[in-house]
Amino acid sequence: MFKSLSIGLKLIASVSVVVMFGLAILIFIISNKVNDNITSNTEEILYITSEKYSNNIEGIFQEMISLSQSMASTLTDVFKANEKEDWDIDNITGIITNTFDNSAHANYTYMYLLDPPEYFKEESKLFLTKSNKFVMLYNDEDIYNKGGIRAIQANDNITNFSTIKEALATAKYGDDKVYISDPEKISLGDETFIGANIAIPLFDRKKQIVGVIGMVFNFDSIAKKFLDPKVVKYDGELRYLVTSSGIIGIYNDKNALLKNLMSINSNAQSKDAYEAIKESKNGVFNFVDMHSNESYISVNSFDIHGKKWSVLISAPKDSIFKPLRNLQFIIVLASVVFIFLFIIVLYYCVQVIVTSKLPIIQNGLNSFFDFVNFKTKN
Repeated sequence: MFKSLSIGLKLIASVSVVVMFGLAILIFIISNKVNDNITSNTEEILYITSEKYSNNIEGIFQEMISLSQSMASTLTDVFKANEKEDWDIDNITGIITNTFDNSAHANYTYMYLLDPPEYFKEESKLFLTKSNKFVMLYNDEDIYNKGGIRAIQANDNITNFSTIKEALATAKYGDDKVYISDPEKISLGDETFIGANIAIPLFDRKKQIVGVIGMVFNFDSIAKKFLDPKVVKYDGELRYLVTSSGIIGIYNDKNALLKNLMSINSNAQSKDAYEAIKESKNGVFNFVDMHSNESYISVNSFDIHGKKWSVLISAPKDSIFKPLRNLQFIIVLASVVFIFLFIIVLYYCVQVIVTSKLPIIQNGLNSFFDFVNFKTKN
């Protein structure tokens, strides 16, 4: 078929194919370079963002632990310096409330005494649970400003904290161990929320454990900032706070809270990310989110007294590479228009400049060869 074409069309077809092939190579090279740049920039953005929130959440935990340790140290000194009958509840209350008021993040603080002086129980009914256990429980109604501390009715939910049970069962004098819970549903006062609690044991002059003091942190306060749509960069971006075992404390979908991410979203492509979470490593990995979107996910981990957490931020690849697809469409469209105009101009040039001159050239050549072959004298 190609042989049957005129020389002009052959020339146009040949040049057009070469140009289209060159444009295809150019589009391929540009797409690869842009893809690499987008991937690199996305990984950097996701990692820096997850690192920022990881440092922020770690700082919140560290603040509460430092204040809890301060209360525990001071109260242990008080208990060691005095016989139980001489413990001063007003002094103890002052130590707890004044220290607690310095926290910019903790919502509740508590002190649970196993066997308090009898008059402690008579001080206020707020300090007695339904099972007659002595718990001093305080709520900060304004965590961002001084004041707002009030005592609220104690309940047995506190004495059932896993951290308290572990502290009472395993704590030894001088260990300085801090007990931190996994994310859990907590009901205190009029609130029920997802959060975590910190517990530190208290000792008397006989170096025997006499109780536990600690703080409770409502995750809602950081979830509002962490999940704020205004700070989300990519469509479909998801954010998580999980423990090293995969328990979800903060996530965009509240129905998934307290579930195990690795169980409810098991996928072979997410294996490297899950290994990083388990081993408290940092990095950006391939991931399939809970909406089945292929994504990149940044894992940034931190360790708080042996309790390991990870901040995760994932972004779907469809959203990440949307600008690349738009650029490819524009380039292809521009190339089609360019090739169309190029063929028109080439066709004009071939027809007007080349093809129109062929008869003249042909006549000249015929005359020349006729002269060479002595067919003509001129």
